[in-house]
Amino acid sequence: MKFAEFIGAQADEVAVLGSVSDAISAIATSLPIQREKSKIVFTDIDFPTVGHIWFAQKPLRNQLRSILNLMDMLNLLNVL
Repeated sequence: MKFAEFIGAQADEVAVLGSVSDAISAIATSLPIQREKSKIVFTDIDFPTVGHIWFAQKPLRNQLRSILNLMDMLNLLNVL
């Protein structure tokens, strides 16, 4: 079975990369800067490079929200 079929996607909707760091870096560096729009949210329990890559994107820094865990629980109520 093809990976795209396995996850319910079309083949042109899937990109397989070598690592989480490669994937996040590709996404972070290709996003258009839209200051009036959405936030970028990640957690302190994500793979450590996730936060490092996002914080390295200087034009996006005001859009970043890091959710801190409390006893392995995430409170999503006040994220945005």
